[in-house]
Amino acid sequence: MDAKEFASRLSAANQIREERLGEIKKKLSKQVLQLQQWGKTQVTLTIFDLLAAKAAFDSVEGEGFFDRSLEYGGQDSIKGVMAYLAEGGEHYSNLCIYGAGGFNRYFVREDGTIVFSERHAHSGHTAKAVAAGFGLLDNLPQEEWR
Repeated sequence: MDAKEFASRLSAANQIREERLGEIKKKLSKQVLQLQQWGKTQVTLTIFDLLAAKAAFDSVEGEGFFDRSLEYGGQDSIKGVMAYLAEGGEHYSNLCIYGAGGFNRYFVREDGTIVFSERHAHSGHTAKAVAAGFGLLDNLPQEEWR
């Protein structure tokens, strides 16, 4: 291979490398932006504001989820959490609401706020939960998980 052919191949390889780096940078920029948005989310939904909680749960889990969970749910449902609180329960670290199909999990903290667990999320649902107003459990220091 002569110098001209070598230079041509090197130029083509550099162009491919630059294109791939550009694609990687775009993907990383989107991910960083998403993480920044998730980190800025205020934890404002509480188990005591049923209308706001209903709208948020239904937007993530599907229309009618809140009503079904309130009417038919077991221990890890909205019905179960409300029953526990009505009985004067104080062990908030155990209060968990399972989403539709049991994939997503929401935890009720001591102040009544509801946070979404990204580690227990169904694919793509973290962004929905954040958009609905849920804070992320995973963004809180571990000592604040309760």
